[in-house]
Amino acid sequence: MRIAILSSWYPTTKSPLYGIFVQAQAKALSECCDVDVLLLERGIIPRTLTIEDDKLTVYKKSGFYLPNRNEQLLKIWAHQYYLHYKKNHDQKKYDLIHCHDHYGAYAGWYINQKMDIPYVVTIHNSSIQSMTLVDWKKSYLPKVLKNASHVIAVGHKLGEILEENFTSQKVEILPNVVNTNVFKPNEYKKKTSPFKFLFIGDLDENKGVMRMLESFMKMKSKDTQLHIIGRGPLRREAVNFIDENGLAERVLLQDQLPNADLPDVYNSAHVYVSLSKEETFGITILEAMSCGLPVIYTRSGGPEHIIIEHGCIETTKTDTAQISKSLDKIISDYPQIDRSLIRQHVLDNYSSKSIINKLLLIYKNVIHEE
Repeated sequence: MRIAILSSWYPTTKSPLYGIFVQAQAKALSECCDVDVLLLERGIIPRTLTIEDDKLTVYKKSGFYLPNRNEQLLKIWAHQYYLHYKKNHDQKKYDLIHCHDHYGAYAGWYINQKMDIPYVVTIHNSSIQSMTLVDWKKSYLPKVLKNASHVIAVGHKLGEILEENFTSQKVEILPNVVNTNVFKPNEYKKKTSPFKFLFIGDLDENKGVMRMLESFMKMKSKDTQLHIIGRGPLRREAVNFIDENGLAERVLLQDQLPNADLPDVYNSAHVYVSLSKEETFGITILEAMSCGLPVIYTRSGGPEHIIIEHGCIETTKTDTAQISKSLDKIISDYPQIDRSLIRQHVLDNYSSKSIINKLLLIYKNVIHEE
């Protein structure tokens, strides 16, 4: 079985976490079938680049094209993707295309119109879940999902939104993949003091970096540290808050890190915190739990469906006083938390093997392979 993966999200040197979940799924798939990732990137000088990533091959094509500000410009972008796909298909003869996000879905639809290649779509976008997607993108979404052989959503709420507004198909819920062989507890004993919270995500209003900082500052317990990893529009505001409130010795604010560095980061912390207002899935939550970390989370569309109740605390999205109480509570609860149960929950439900087997069944159904 030969699969071509199309996505506008994929890690780069400058943004190592951008679309990391697409890369993780592609690498897991490459262990059991022939998988190529086809990427189209904006650049002044046209060029192609082939990257061998273990058993996975990534074909990058760069060239000049205008930003996708309307469907006509998007169609020009999709035509470039078609040319990139066709060149590789002539050599590889792909059985189907797996498209990620609504841009990837549009490219898959366009290629299908030209070559009648079946395509499967996975939707991750929080802008669709929150119904904040701009109108011109909403207008083409039913068209590209209608012609898809299969539609997948990474979270339950996102799947419900798609079925209610954009497709008559039954949307299958299939979570992102967690590499439990990489994200696992370290053998060394974790330090008990200071108690360390970890927050990873875009520094924006949705993810709640400022709510995180304000809640941390209000905690009764001061023998604590906070590690924030991310980039985004609220970075300067976050830096100013840390400085103005004398938190520089207790709060570490870092830019995005390569995925290879994250297991050690998770294992250096005691608790992971997710304060999103909208979250389609929550891959960092599962990575943290795979390392045995309990989680403080918000009911934001994705986390509440993947969390384990043992050791984890649901908190409010906006009330920083209540969030602060949750932070203090998990410190007192911590000695009774069995971290092995948290990891086992991920092994049983979100490991590469369990997710990829389900995805392979979808592929076989699409191409009518026994």
